[in-house]
Amino acid sequence: MLSIANIVTELTICKTVALAIPRFYKRTGISAQLGFAYSKENESIEISFSYEPREPNEKEYSIFFEEITDAEKILTNEYLINSALNCENIKQLVFKHKEDMRQTIDKQKHNV
Repeated sequence: MLSIANIVTELTICKTVALAIPRFYKRTGISAQLGFAYSKENESIEISFSYEPREPNEKEYSIFFEEITDAEKILTNEYLINSALNCENIKQLVFKHKEDMRQTIDKQKHNV
């Protein structure tokens, strides 16, 4: 059975890749596709990429990784900026995120 952590991970990956793929295509002319499959043996999600019209070379893989890293930064910063609107100062924001993380981990421990 999939845990909420797996689902959140999938959604985060989907958002990140959705931002990265168009920029990767503009820079390389290679289209990337993302696939998910549930592995019964490992009870985990397997993620695979396929490429058209060909597999990227080493330099192009580096470009893809760069685009994924940049997209991840954008999403993280967007989340923090939107969360900051509910807090009066940075210490409150940090406390809020630590508390959210602790509560999520506690929930996972009890639901697994």
